[in-house]
Amino acid sequence: MSDTKMKLAIIGRERDISRAEVESVCRDAGAEAGGAGADFEHFSDAISLLTTDRGIDRFGGIVALGEVLVRQARPDQILVRAEQQISEYLRQRPPASGKITFGLSIYGDPKVDADTLTRAGLTIKKILKQADLSSRFVLPKTTSLSAAQMKFNHLLAKGFHFVIALNQSEIILARITEIQDIDWYSGRDYGRPCRDARVGMLPPKLAQIMLNLASPKQNDLVVDPFCGTGVVLAEALLWGHPVYGSDIEAKMIEYSRQNLDWLASKRPNLPVSKLAVADARQIKLPDSPSSVIVSEGYLGPVDSFPSSTQKAELTKLYEDFFTNIAAQQSTGQCVVLCLPAWQHQNQNQIETLPILDRIGDFGYNSMVFSGQIELPLIYRREQQRVGRQILALIRNNRNNKK
Repeated sequence: MSDTKMKLAIIGRERDISRAEVESVCRDAGAEAGGAGADFEHFSDAISLLTTDRGIDRFGGIVALGEVLVRQARPDQILVRAEQQISEYLRQRPPASGKITFGLSIYGDPKVDADTLTRAGLTIKKILKQADLSSRFVLPKTTSLSAAQMKFNHLLAKGFHFVIALNQSEIILARITEIQDIDWYSGRDYGRPCRDARVGMLPPKLAQIMLNLASPKQNDLVVDPFCGTGVVLAEALLWGHPVYGSDIEAKMIEYSRQNLDWLASKRPNLPVSKLAVADARQIKLPDSPSSVIVSEGYLGPVDSFPSSTQKAELTKLYEDFFTNIAAQQSTGQCVVLCLPAWQHQNQNQIETLPILDRIGDFGYNSMVFSGQIELPLIYRREQQRVGRQILALIRNNRNNKK
């Protein structure tokens, strides 16, 4: 048994963005400890391993966290070996009363379907019965249980959820210990009083990912110059950061104010928040010992492909924005920003603004991630015409050339 100190993370739908979040959290944890970084490993397409003392609520791109029970060379009979190990684990932990409730998920083996996984669960039930242990197996609809299924069946509080993860040479058996709070995410997204589809609706999970990419230190000010309805501001407040939000539209500032007041009614004793009407191209950043900029910029038309004129206007908007803030930021300060990314109709092609190719001209470097992460970082739902490109930038020590 090895790597028992590492946590298994089930990565969400946006794999590259979620992996970048894992790497940023581990890099940040290492810096806080005075070292080069905490350990992480992208074990497979859907699974990462990391050492962190942060809980699941700190991550937007991780569906569940668990403890690694076994890591070994990949056996010939994968499920047979897993059945034996899970049965032995459960035999050693009989309930004081009632049945053992357990569920199974498998990642990394395309040959295993829901029926095959069901048969493995029934085999475990049979082994437990032979040991005079009664059990209930949560039947999988696919090869993995969702957070909703885990919550509904009380698999964390009163039962067990085992994950079998494979890559080309190894197998990991893990027990899930934390899952995303889907109800609280839904409440922050759909329950807040003010939403506006016209300006885009940034998911709270993505706002969390962006904050983790920026890695604000304790008590750092989080600045959002395109604050809209205040999603980034809300997530930063929940993490204990004071916030400053601005928007060119007074209506958006009022929406943010109402949404932050609503959040304070749900979670009292939040840090200080300040809001102002301001143009991001001309905004004067607040005086603060330490701050980061995290924002979803203006994405343009949300329901159609933009004209060449509209794309030129968006490009000019962000050129002016970076020219303005670069003159005010110090070396090492971070900017994490959503820009539009368009899916061409009937084509598997994403078009982005040319800002990233010229970001060095404004005095910024892109954050560096491992070679397992494909750039640019794109967040896009299926059938969504306008997605998001995530820029993760660090102010360098060169003067702004613009």
